[in-house]
Amino acid sequence: NLVGNALKFSPPETEVTVTAFATRTAVVIGVHDQGPGIPDEEIPRLWEAFCCGSARPTGGEPSSGLGLSIVKALVEQSGGNLTVKSRVGEGSSFCFWLPMTCQVEQRFRSATGEVALLESDTAAAMHGRR
Repeated sequence: NLVGNALKFSPPETEVTVTAFATRTAVVIGVHDQGPGIPDEEIPRLWEAFCCGSARPTGGEPSSGLGLSIVKALVEQSGGNLTVKSRVGEGSSFCFWLPMTCQVEQRFRSATGEVALLESDTAAAMHGRR
């Protein structure tokens, strides 16, 4: 949805950039566009279902106003957060982070057979040590 919105609201021949990186505790995804931007007074309502701001899709595509409310709900239900920074006439940047929760399985063979160890410490799992 974030990428689709960035494309839908950006003029042709402008860039939409997606960034992604991981920290020790989270995965962070950003979507940045060069669209019309969002007026400050509209930002608090962006997350409401059926909310449509003053910007219009550049290709005349329909917009139900449900997408951002669904994205925010999914991100928050996953323990993350979604933010937006925008300047009218310059574009918008939506960024969300999700907590890094992984379980890496390590196996080793002992004298009595194969034993599996589950690593739940994210930093240790990412570096293969405990």
